[in-house]
Amino acid sequence: MATTIKFPANIADRANTILLETYKLSADKYTISTERNGVTTVVVTADDFAYLPKPIIEMSEDKMIAYLTLYPAVGNNVKLAAIEAITDSIDYSGVKFGINKGLVSDAALLHQQGIILERHLVAEGIPVVNGKDAALMMHFVSAQVGKPKVSDGGNVDYKSQSDIIQVKEGDLLATKRPIMPGHEGTDVTGMKVKPLEGKEITLEIGEGVIVDPLGTHYKAKWDGYLEYSENKLAVHKVFVVQRNVDYSTGNVSFKGTVHIKGDVLSGFKVEAGQNVIVDGLCEDCEIVAGGDIEIKVGIKGSKENRFLAGGNITVGYAESANMCAKNDINIKKYAYNCDMGAGEKIIANTNDGIIAGGKIKAFQEVFVKQLGTHGNSQFTVSVGTKYYIDQAIESLRKQKKLLGETQKEMDEVLGKLPTLKPEVANNKSVMHLQDIRRELASMMPEISDKAEALGRSTKASEPHIKVLGKVYDGLTVSFFGNKTSTVHEKRENLVFYMDAKYDEVAWISLKDVANDMFG
Repeated sequence: MATTIKFPANIADRANTILLETYKLSADKYTISTERNGVTTVVVTADDFAYLPKPIIEMSEDKMIAYLTLYPAVGNNVKLAAIEAITDSIDYSGVKFGINKGLVSDAALLHQQGIILERHLVAEGIPVVNGKDAALMMHFVSAQVGKPKVSDGGNVDYKSQSDIIQVKEGDLLATKRPIMPGHEGTDVTGMKVKPLEGKEITLEIGEGVIVDPLGTHYKAKWDGYLEYSENKLAVHKVFVVQRNVDYSTGNVSFKGTVHIKGDVLSGFKVEAGQNVIVDGLCEDCEIVAGGDIEIKVGIKGSKENRFLAGGNITVGYAESANMCAKNDINIKKYAYNCDMGAGEKIIANTNDGIIAGGKIKAFQEVFVKQLGTHGNSQFTVSVGTKYYIDQAIESLRKQKKLLGETQKEMDEVLGKLPTLKPEVANNKSVMHLQDIRRELASMMPEISDKAEALGRSTKASEPHIKVLGKVYDGLTVSFFGNKTSTVHEKRENLVFYMDAKYDEVAWISLKDVANDMFG
């Protein structure tokens, strides 16, 4: 009696191979045909052939899945495998857990229909769920250290490099996802599978970082720059440059204090909301600080520089420097050919204590050891007014001059027009010019009043220039910007002051000054 074997579509292309290798059938002992649904049907015509079905149970490598492979019986008086034979094979293979009885019944039914089963799912374990590592989510944009900025036009600015991450008080810096525990699994043999535990993140918290009680949120304690590495988070009020400010660092801009361990080279700029400290030398650079500037070695420039402090400036020595401080300028050694403006005092009374050349202007006091040198004594030292008020007054004067020139040009234009004729006088353009002319005329006295008010409000009380050592001939001293006197011969140990009785510049020997006079 012929036996029919059916090959599902997914293994139909292997029908001949299975018949030869598994059933040991030669091609002359069967016929093969393919149905519309893709199933391949084989009719075994040999009466003397027999194949006894044997369930084969396989497990996946991790023993989480069990499969059944079962080929239908062939031959007279050869019975198909019953469901009991399938379940016995499953049990004998060691599969004890996750057996799907429905799938086992399906397998038995398909087998009864003569359909080949290969890797038919019969059991599934419960997969293990490993724990997840703790993770940090950063809420700031990492700086592109050492990467120059490129403009829209494609120009590369190697001096402007972003390598400082600045944060504000209260900024959320990072959030931490704690370790997520895993769940135990069970394989098809019934064995428990332990999950891998997640790894903790060890993060060193430095200054300026606040952590919530749960250890999941990290915030900035104060304004500053962010230090972040694989195992450290901190917010520092002082940004430290461990080397020179040059092409390797680019310009430096920070809202707090900047401490530069090296030099600041020509052409570079340092800006700080608070203080700037330079351990080394400054060339023709620009340093702007909301607080103090301290340059421990000195400045060696060619006037192509600017040092502007909202507080004090302290410098070892200075050559050809432009320095302005809202408070005091302190020179530790000497200052040659420098333009200096101090909102309070200029002091050079230690070491050599020399100031020679340049433009020197202080509000209350200039206190030095020596003014001028051989060959460098033709300069002016001014006291009594604030340099930045003088700058504002000078700006107003320039503005008034420009308005005057504009007014004169308009007068020339209007003077050439026959404005007595009604058609000219009523012309809109002419009327507009006349309105502008009147507006300019009204602005002139306002500017003069502002300049005069500024001048009156910023005069120092008892300003003076104190020299502990030599004063070289040729020096000009100036008080309040309009009272001057020139030294015609070398002198020593002097205090220059304003004689209120005679309204003129006077001087007196320090030997004759009372201890409580002039500081």
